[in-house]
Amino acid sequence: MMKSALIVSLGLIIPVLAACSEQDDVNELLILQNKALAESDYAKASEYAEKACKLNSGIGCYTFGEILVIGGTPDYGKARGYMEKSCELNCAEGCVEIGVMYFKGLDVEPDQNKALQYFDKSCNLKLDMGCFMAGAVYELGQEVGQNLQKAADYYRKACDLKSREGCEGLERIR
Repeated sequence: MMKSALIVSLGLIIPVLAACSEQDDVNELLILQNKALAESDYAKASEYAEKACKLNSGIGCYTFGEILVIGGTPDYGKARGYMEKSCELNCAEGCVEIGVMYFKGLDVEPDQNKALQYFDKSCNLKLDMGCFMAGAVYELGQEVGQNLQKAADYYRKACDLKSREGCEGLERIR
């Protein structure tokens, strides 16, 4: 009886240990990635970020996507996939970046409605830039239709998150 209880408890512990080990691996990869970035070694940073992304690190996916854009010849198409995964993993910065890609039409058809969805998610994740960008989409109102009340609501959220641009946007449309 004791032996089967031990086997059951080990069966429960091993997945927990594996998850802890995986998280330690991600943390180590992110540390190495940041060190490589500080040294402007984009090849190494890219390698670490991609590995972290494969372990479902939102910030790893975001960083790898950024490197694909800033590290040489921009590859917006490939970067978009990593930014989308980053956003799915609730990395607010990734949501903003994919939103910008749709807003500006970077290797994709411009789509302000889709951009707004990404900016809104980023705002809900408490990133001031996401709130500001959502406010700007409503202030400009090209595809989504101008809605100054919604713009003010998003700018207010950005301002509450200490965004100078959000506060300026709020003042501008009052």
